[in-house]
Amino acid sequence: MFAVLCLLLFLPAQARASPEELCVLLSPKKGATLTSSPITITLLIHEEAKVGTFKASLNGTDITDKFVHSETGSTLLVGPQDGLKVLSKGQPRSYEKNILWPSIEGTGGERDIDVVRFLVTDHPNPAKTL
Repeated sequence: MFAVLCLLLFLPAQARASPEELCVLLSPKKGATLTSSPITITLLIHEEAKVGTFKASLNGTDITDKFVHSETGSTLLVGPQDGLKVLSKGQPRSYEKNILWPSIEGTGGERDIDVVRFLVTDHPNPAKTL
């Protein structure tokens, strides 16, 4: 089963966070091609963000309520049944791109919305086999 593990870590506030710093996606990188599973999605959440306003969507499917929250952060496992697209050999690359939209609001009402596209394949060297 393909899965996504999302870990939310809290960053210390040294100065007022800009909207782009409220939620920082460390992985996967924009445009990444991942060939192994489970994949890890890592978000850093600034302490000036209101964690209760966090929302996340994967390929248009709301995955916010699937997060399990703890004192150290939040985790999430997502597979194809939850909207994760996996490119199989022979499919067009554009068909199976995943789009992740995490968003969160800051204490001043500003909102950080990220849009990241990435590819997950079920075979190695997708560029050579397509």
